[in-house]
Amino acid sequence: MSSFGLWVTAVLGSTAASTVLLGLISWLLREWISARLTAGLRVETEQQLASFRSRLEAAERQVTSVRQAGLEAARSANAVVMTERVLATKEFTRTVTESSAAATISMIIAAMTPDWVHRNATQPGTRNTADMLLKAAKAQELLARMHALGMYRPFITERSWALFTALHSFYAARILKCVALQLGNAELAERLWAVDAERKLLETILPDKIAAYDRNPVETEVIFVETVRNQLLEELRRGLSGEHSGSEAVRQATAISAATDEAMRALELTQKPEFPGLRP
Repeated sequence: MSSFGLWVTAVLGSTAASTVLLGLISWLLREWISARLTAGLRVETEQQLASFRSRLEAAERQVTSVRQAGLEAARSANAVVMTERVLATKEFTRTVTESSAAATISMIIAAMTPDWVHRNATQPGTRNTADMLLKAAKAQELLARMHALGMYRPFITERSWALFTALHSFYAARILKCVALQLGNAELAERLWAVDAERKLLETILPDKIAAYDRNPVETEVIFVETVRNQLLEELRRGLSGEHSGSEAVRQATAISAATDEAMRALELTQKPEFPGLRP
């Protein structure tokens, strides 16, 4: 073979070797770079996961802490509410029991007809009797105690409050009539008897007894007062036990409250400025 052929063969052989070598080097570099990138990504990912896991654990600890604090706060709030509910129930029960002191006034006033009042409102005997009744029952103090129970309203059911205000308003109407007789104010007394706010309350709470009331107010009054008092004490017991009023109880409470407001407005319209209202 000529020298030119040997040179070509040497060049070709050298080029093939170089190509193979270069290819091998390229492959090794590619694998090395891929391995380094993969290792770097794995390390970065693991670091990110570790950081995320740490933040997650911190968040869980915070949620647990907040939840525990919330539970403690709820328990404390419930304890406070229960304490106030018990106190409210005691105060309402005591005052309802004491309200029986107004029963004598109420029954005597119920027995007085509008005609009797027209003829006797200014008589000295009538005034003295009214004064004696009011003092014996400590009527002013009783109404003041009943009025003060408004501060406990948030801790009793709506029906309890409606029944209580009905009883309060019933006795307030009777006491106001007695005050008019005590003062010898015939004009005010006649207006109060014409309004008969007590009848409005009885008609709402015991509609089936309204005819009996018109025939005999004294006898029916006992039924009304006992019914309201018993329902009120039972409702207070239910409220203390944590029972919630149903839709029917709420409807009844709304009707009773509306009747009470109407009765009190009617009484207030009969009064002159020197006779303050007795709204509960």
